[in-house]
Amino acid sequence: MDAIIELYVNGPSSGTTQGRINLFGDEPISISYSITDIKDISKRKSTVSQNFSIPADKNNNILLGHIFNIGSDSTFDPSKKTPAYLLVNSQMVFNGSLQLLNVKVKNRIPVSYDVVVY
Repeated sequence: MDAIIELYVNGPSSGTTQGRINLFGDEPISISYSITDIKDISKRKSTVSQNFSIPADKNNNILLGHIFNIGSDSTFDPSKKTPAYLLVNSQMVFNGSLQLLNVKVKNRIPVSYDVVVY
């Protein structure tokens, strides 16, 4: 049985879920968990995913504030991490932040977004 993966932006800690990010469905999301070394905080590492792509569909364009459109009044700030959480089979496996890395555009139309979760 395949796992059902759901990604939401503005997670439960903010009290208002902005929305569910649509995924391609066939692209794996790999997350590396690290254990904090309490003896030396300067060596602390955070949990991070590999970069992955999400479709530039109507839903995701709205959630990301049409950031691909230079003339838009986007409230989405790609230089900042956005609260996000990840569910696998309805169980929360990750609560952190999503950051937009790149927008892939073809013929001035967005095709996909490259993102990472921390």
